[in-house]
Amino acid sequence: MEPRHDTVFPQEAIEALDISADDTVVDATVGGAGHFARILALLGSAGTLVGIDADADALQRAQKHVLGNTPNIKLVEDNLEILQAYWMI
Repeated sequence: MEPRHDTVFPQEAIEALDISADDTVVDATVGGAGHFARILALLGSAGTLVGIDADADALQRAQKHVLGNTPNIKLVEDNLEILQAYWMI
């Protein structure tokens, strides 16, 4: 059986981010890729979406949403603690 993940408050979370087509957005816990897919749909060709997850399967789920989309997309197999290097400097 394939693991299942139900995205929590998908509409509210995306609305709170107030994403513009040219934004750079980091999804630091890709998981089931629910938020990832919604964010991706809002970004245009000048936008960038970075997806981070320690689970390679999560990144594979995200990759399925990438096909045919135009934003710059970076998928990183790592723990979200990688972001501390940027925040703690």
